Amino acid sequence: MGLSVSLWLETDKGFRAGSYSGFHLWRKALANCVGINLDVMSGFVKPEDVRGLPWTEKEPFYELLNHSDCDGNLWFDECQELLEDFNKYRDDFVSSLSEEQKNYAYYIEKYDDWHQLIGDCVEQEGIIRFG
Repeated sequence: MGLSVSLWLETDKGFRAGSYSGFHLWRKALANCVGINLDVMSGFVKPEDVRGLPWTEKEPFYELLNHSDCDGNLWFDECQELLEDFNKYRDDFVSSLSEEQKNYAYYIEKYDDWHQLIGDCVEQEGIIRFG
């Protein structure tokens, strides 16, 4: 079992984002490339009864980083903001990866998959569904 995301349009596009734990590790890498430590952010702190740092909603990749990993949607306007971040930070993402992460194609492949899906969502005014 794992996370799949799809673009809701006339035809269904999408990809398997990986296992939930794999997606979490990928999101941590994405956050790390823009200086965010997910382990201290609200919604990620363990145990859950401890309050994490609040989101300002201005963080790069905010719409994806602070999104449920198992359900919900990313709307067209959210994808417009995300597309700007994906366009801007690819080189930073790749350079911030450890050698082990770089050798494991999953991290870069998923960055590119998300970038493409978000770009398609913006271009076609779609909705990305998690599930």
